[in-house]
Amino acid sequence: KTNVRETLLVASDALSRVVDLQGRSKADALNSLGILLERQGLLRSARDSYSRALNASEQPKKNAEDVRVNLVRVLCRLGEYDRALQLLSELESRTGDVLCLLGFAHSGCNETAAALQAYEEALACTTEEQKANVALAMAMVTLKDNGALAARDFLLSRLSSQDAWSQEALEALFCLGLLTSDKAACHEALSRLLPSPGNSVSFTGRIVALLCCQHLLEGGDKRGATRFLSRAVHRDPASGSLWSALAQ
Repeated sequence: KTNVRETLLVASDALSRVVDLQGRSKADALNSLGILLERQGLLRSARDSYSRALNASEQPKKNAEDVRVNLVRVLCRLGEYDRALQLLSELESRTGDVLCLLGFAHSGCNETAAALQAYEEALACTTEEQKANVALAMAMVTLKDNGALAARDFLLSRLSSQDAWSQEALEALFCLGLLTSDKAACHEALSRLLPSPGNSVSFTGRIVALLCCQHLLEGGDKRGATRFLSRAVHRDPASGSLWSALAQ
């Protein structure tokens, strides 16, 4: 990870020099710089770079569309939903990624119906694996608007008709099951999350943390949760996330 960060830093510094030499008007260099800055988590700098790229006059229309999508993505991460929606309205493209950004921006503006409609349209142009994540996004909109019970029912109904369940969707179903005291939903999620001969999902620190939450919420058994974590640490002593959860 350190090498990746150093590489990104060197690359973004080099691109910054290129942009300076070209008078801050080269769209492809500005867009590439924005991507590097975004990867480093420098979202405001990435936003500014994408904005300058979008305003550059020499780029083809297709490139301008790509830059606009990049800018919208960063604006959503920064919580600038109104500006994101304005830019999205100017896009001709209606890919699954664009529709998901549209749903996210509408959700950020508390426009629940519009958000769900955008996500519903996204379902028609995504893969089976992506559908699970879109369903998860829709469930989170439902959670925000109608509470955990409605979100759990929505997620269960959507996932039950799909063959591919993403790990994130299963973790969300488990958490919603805990919040609604639904042991059946928790069991359904865990049966798919935990490693088994037919299941390639890894026994991650996040899954262990979910199991500890189950111990605590169902019985208030802090010692049981600690013992469970201790066994997990002995099983995978190199996992930083497990040690962090045990310390907490």
